[in-house]
Amino acid sequence: MELIRITSGAGTEIFEKLSALDRKYVGNDGWSADSFWSEVRKDNGIVLCYTDGDNIIALLSGYFAEGEGDITSIAVDENFRRIGLAQKLITEFIGNLPENTENIFLEVRENNVPAISLYIKCGFEKLSIRKNFYTNPTENAIVMMKKLNNKIYSDIHFPDKTILEVTFLNIMDFYSISFQNDNYTIVGGDKDIEDNLIGIADDDKVYYITTYDKKISYISVNIRTFIKQLLLFEEYADTNNPPENFRRKILESDVDAFKNSDTFWSEICEELEYGII
Repeated sequence: MELIRITSGAGTEIFEKLSALDRKYVGNDGWSADSFWSEVRKDNGIVLCYTDGDNIIALLSGYFAEGEGDITSIAVDENFRRIGLAQKLITEFIGNLPENTENIFLEVRENNVPAISLYIKCGFEKLSIRKNFYTNPTENAIVMMKKLNNKIYSDIHFPDKTILEVTFLNIMDFYSISFQNDNYTIVGGDKDIEDNLIGIADDDKVYYITTYDKKISYISVNIRTFIKQLLLFEEYADTNNPPENFRRKILESDVDAFKNSDTFWSEICEELEYGII
């Protein structure tokens, strides 16, 4: 299977296949080939699909404007359902949105329980009802919205393995909390996710949050730098390099890493010095 973003230069056959899949599962409200072609011609139009050989097995169409995104159609071949294709298409759609996008909207048939459950799993919430929005059969639409955190982290490569007992979560698992009157986007935690969290504050800086003692330790200037620092820590922890070399390397990427004695990295260096890790 291959994930593709369709462009206006794609052949006519691709748009016919997109339309056939959309109308098969969406019904008469599904898009025509010309509609898909018109969408990809727009600067703000996004059409994504999964292919299996010459067949299109899943699709998502949408667009963005004025800080908002809108998913206009999602369809998955019945032979390729329950393997996460729709969820992956939504994630890819989010990754293609401008960074100032704040909300994503979509409509879904009121009786389409499996689709509604999927969208809730992906972070969408029910917003309102549009009466008689669909035809053949006539049915209400549920308008759903997913709030984004104004910053898109889908382009970050997260290590697959556990480093420093920090288990990184899939992007769809990101969530927000309010802690000591500050808002954080939680991107991971240690083995006990309820007590020890990695959070990004509104200023984009990364903090280590220990909820059981209500303590917040500064980690890094941003999530990308933190990832580099974790990989650097792994390198030093696996060798006989002295902690002062590690400090120097960390400071090269973040001058505030050791500003206080109780910061995340200062505690790590202390553990290195005493042979705890």
